[in-house]
Amino acid sequence: MHSCTTSTTDRPTDPWPSSSTAPTSAPRCGSSRCCRWPLLVLHGTHDVSAPLETTGRRASALAPDATLKVYENAGHGLFVTHAEQLTADLREFVTR
Repeated sequence: MHSCTTSTTDRPTDPWPSSSTAPTSAPRCGSSRCCRWPLLVLHGTHDVSAPLETTGRRASALAPDATLKVYENAGHGLFVTHAEQLTADLREFVTR
């Protein structure tokens, strides 16, 4: 039987190195069976509160079946500034 473990010290790359809102642990195992669902990461290139390189790209790299959608010139409020494209991307993702 395969099971995932949770470790706070076993992470090779910590996606939340100093954030006070960071999870205290992350599921880790040597198999993609730990992540059972596709992951959609949506991120703007001009998000100053959560920069693309240190959040969106890292988050999408953690899951084997992740899709990263990058919105050019978008900040943190995609649901306001890019509502139509965001809705289209969400619909496409949930119907695939």
